[in-house]
Amino acid sequence: MPKIQLNGFLQEISNVQFVGANGTPKQEIILLVPGFTNNFGEKIGQDDLWKISILGESIDKFNLYERHAGSKVKTEVYISSRQYTSKKDNSIGYMVNVNLANIEFLSNGQRTHSNETPATETIADPNRLPDEYFENRASEEKDDLPF
Repeated sequence: MPKIQLNGFLQEISNVQFVGANGTPKQEIILLVPGFTNNFGEKIGQDDLWKISILGESIDKFNLYERHAGSKVKTEVYISSRQYTSKKDNSIGYMVNVNLANIEFLSNGQRTHSNETPATETIADPNRLPDEYFENRASEEKDDLPF
């Protein structure tokens, strides 16, 4: 299964759903990959929106919640494709699946400082990002980009 890197901004993070006959946990994120710009900074490419699935135990591994929306991230995703026959009219169709393999946060959308805990969150919050995340972020250089 091919793996590619997509860099962009988390737009949406869904709640966990249980799908299929076995009730497999599934979460989906929408990643905005900005379009290309020319040498003058003018946008010449269209933005891409990727719907990326997170399945099973990976949901706990990545620990993504709505508060991560707006974060700048680097992702690695697995891409697979299948052919299927429509039950309606026997026509042939193709389905592409995109599953999250890895995610690295470059900035967090709702936090002004990488080690600042949001006012709505407490230390005892089970949804809080692990302390290692903040320790690693504190040593990174800050860029002057507006996002």
